[in-house]
Amino acid sequence: MDRTFSSLFYTPNAHLGIALSLLMAARIGYRLFEVMSAGPLLARDNSDFVRSPLTLAIFGVLAGYYVAYAIGLIRLRRKQG
Repeated sequence: MDRTFSSLFYTPNAHLGIALSLLMAARIGYRLFEVMSAGPLLARDNSDFVRSPLTLAIFGVLAGYYVAYAIGLIRLRRKQG
């Protein structure tokens, strides 16, 4: 039995996805700038990069957005067939 889901389309909000992705890219760029400008003053322990609450919050929002998108697609597919 060949089942095609030709009517299974979902388009997420492009503006929201792009804005969140740009926000994360800007935060990573800013952190890299901080690391590069610190030069020899930077300690060998770079764990501060992953412990920054702002960076983790932005990553959490971005990851949450894409997880919610994936769950929505799964629910839509189950509903359709």
